[in-house]
Amino acid sequence: MLVGGTNTRKDFAPITLTARASNVVAVQPSLAVRSVKEWIALAKARPDALSYATSGVGSKSHLTAARFASMADIRMEHTPYKGGAQATTDLLAGQVPSGVTPIASALPHITVAMLKEQGVEPAHCAPDEFAAAIKSDVQKWENVITDAGIPQESRRRHRNVAHVPAI
Repeated sequence: MLVGGTNTRKDFAPITLTARASNVVAVQPSLAVRSVKEWIALAKARPDALSYATSGVGSKSHLTAARFASMADIRMEHTPYKGGAQATTDLLAGQVPSGVTPIASALPHITVAMLKEQGVEPAHCAPDEFAAAIKSDVQKWENVITDAGIPQESRRRHRNVAHVPAI
C-alpha cells in the first residue's frame, strides 16, 4: 500500500505485536433479550427500529457492528459517537439500546449488571454463540515496526526487549 510515497508493505518490518483488543456487544438491561440470537430476532422483527452506539464512523466498533449486521441479515440504525467513552455513557444512560464498544469500556458496567453482555468478539474470546452468529474475527492490533533496512538480528533483539507477555 502506497502512503505518501512510502510503500507500507516493503518499507517497514514488524518487530512485535504489543496489544490486541476485542469489542463487546452490550445492551440495556431493559431490552428484552438474553442472547445474541434473541437480539438478532428482535432486530429482524423491527428493521431499522433498534439503534446501536459505536465510537465513531469507520471505527473498529462500527466496522464490527456493520459486519455483524450484514452477516446476521439485520438492519439497525448506527449512532456514531466521538469516542468509546461517550458511546458507553449514552448506553448506560439509556439513550441507545445497544452498542458495540471496547470490552475495557464496558466490562466494569457488565460486572455490576448495568449492562448485559451479548457477546464478545473475536471468536477465541467466546461466548461461542456470538462467534457462531457472526463468523467473524475483527481485532485491533497495536504493533512496533521499524525500517525494513534494519538487520534481522537487530529486529530480533528489539523484539525480545519489546515483548509484552500475555496476561
